[in-house]
Amino acid sequence: MSPSSAVPARVTAVVVEYHSGEALTRCLRSLRESQVDDIIVVDNGARDPAAGPPATACDGVTLIAPAGNLGFGGGVNLGAARAGTELLLVCNPDVELEPGALDALRARLDSSNRAAAVGPALIDEAGRIVQSARSFPSVRSSWQQAFLGLLRPSGRRSREYRTANWSRADDGNVDWVTGACVLVRTDAFRQIGGFDDRYFLYVEEVDFCWRLHAAGWEVLYEPRARVAHSGAVSTSAHPYRAIVTHHRSLWLFIRRTTSGIDRAALPLVAAGLFVRCGLACGVRALRELRGRQAPSGTRVRPDGS
Repeated sequence: MSPSSAVPARVTAVVVEYHSGEALTRCLRSLRESQVDDIIVVDNGARDPAAGPPATACDGVTLIAPAGNLGFGGGVNLGAARAGTELLLVCNPDVELEPGALDALRARLDSSNRAAAVGPALIDEAGRIVQSARSFPSVRSSWQQAFLGLLRPSGRRSREYRTANWSRADDGNVDWVTGACVLVRTDAFRQIGGFDDRYFLYVEEVDFCWRLHAAGWEVLYEPRARVAHSGAVSTSAHPYRAIVTHHRSLWLFIRRTTSGIDRAALPLVAAGLFVRCGLACGVRALRELRGRQAPSGTRVRPDGS
């Protein structure tokens, strides 16, 4: 669709579901209110067929139930294969689009024929913008944050990491945007083969955006589009499995994207990720012990931070 086109591109929302409960109901309600053209829910939850479809699979929603859990990227790919629209809105089941968010995303994507994907400002439960756009991790840039961020998530290095790339985000051009909610051109999605389903969970959107850039596309960030994100709904039941999966995905990405002399450091990176994974599990266990006496509503992230 060209920037001068008067007809809005049609949008299919692809939501990958995994035992998300009422969060999914709220997500689908916000998608209907945003007037997406089609909604596809991929149910990765190994639901008992005898129980029938979830209550949220009603009019206007296409439900796909794979034989097993495909992971986030695999689920998105399955849903996207059924889409017949120009744009895909990839969503976690724990997001809710605020009024006007989809229009702002579509307008931003429509402003450049080189743009393949655009992400919104994700808003957490405290009303703060979180994890919406960042720089690509590398061997040189992420090693300090990997350990200091785990032990001191509110420290200076962690804050610098979380805010990295925001100066570039002022004009909309970023390295990557979160897969919790991202609007993508369907032709660009299919050109690069969608998500790499070797990433079962985590980092798949980083790899996806990296491959878009490699194919000559741009990735944009649109702060006027606001999307509420409760976070960690489907991973909270298996926090330690999530930690291990996160570190495996980081290794896959670093191994794929590291080149030149930095490849000599890959064995050290692998060892460091192994150690960090163990530390993250330990930190998670310690915080769970402390959390038993914490006030109601305290959240511990699946990565241990």
